[in-house]
Order: sequence, then structure tokens, then C-alpha cells
Amino acid sequence: MLYASTRTSVTKSLGSASFPSTLFATSKSDLTPAAYSAHLAHQSAPLPLSDREKEMASVRAANVTSSSERRNHLAGAGVSINWPEDVREALERLGEDQGEDRLVVLRIDTKEERLWLASAEECTANDIATALPSDGPGMSPFVRRRCTIIPPSFLLLLLVSRLPS
Repeated sequence: MLYASTRTSVTKSLGSASFPSTLFATSKSDLTPAAYSAHLAHQSAPLPLSDREKEMASVRAANVTSSSERRNHLAGAGVSINWPEDVREALERLGEDQGEDRLVVLRIDTKEERLWLASAEECTANDIATALPSDGPGMSPFVRRRCTIIPPSFLLLLLVSRLPS
């Protein structure tokens, strides 16, 4: 049994990650397998929501769009962007660990509100400037492998080009 004054000191010194949950017991009946099962069920239960929170959750669920349709919430109006299958496949391949730096160049057709794949290829950081489109809007996700700055050893940059002025 730990008193409240020493519980924090002990858990900090042993590392709070060693204790995934905390169980408070005030009687012996709180330490039975049934009580522990009830404690686990309580922890895994969804959080109680107010009426307003339930309403917001239902609005969010109603506004969910398919993965091929994105909404532009900044402009205030919904803008559908068509994602062709080759764009989807190129982005999925970008996430696979292939061991090389990769750049996917996507062009944006503003009149038809659609993306199209301009290129998906190996590209070094030094070659990005020449690979990006200079004559129209586009998005270009770039994955740099073997990056020593971030622990999973890759870095993802999203480069956005716009219409020339």
C-alpha cells in the first residue's frame, strides 16, 4: 500500500511507463479478479459525451467523405478533387520502404478540379528544384530515406507549387 505522498515519488523514480494503469482500492473486495475485470472494462469503455458532444460527433460522421474526395474547409465551400487510381498507387508506393529518396509530382487541373500524376521517381534532394512543375499548380510529396534527424529514418516533405505570377 502506498500513501498518496509517496505514490508519486515512487512511480516517478520507477518510471511512469512501467505502470500502464492505476488501481485505487479502499477495501479487500476491490482487489478481486472480478473487481479488476470491472476496472479494465471501465477503462476501455467510451467516454461519456454530453448532448452537444453527441451532436457534434453525428455531424462529423455525416460529413465524412470517401478517401477519393477531399474537402477544402479553408475556402468555406466543398471542393471535390478526383484522385485517379495511378495517383493513389504512386502515393501508396511512396509510403513503402524502398530504401531510396522518392518524389511524386502531382499536377492540379483547376478547371476540372482533378489531380493527375506527372511523375513518380527516385530523386535526390539536389534534384527537386528541376523536377517540380514551374508552369502551373501542383503538389509534390518527397520522401527522404536514411535521414538521421528523425528516428524512423525517413522525412516526408510536401512541396506545393502555384501558378506563376
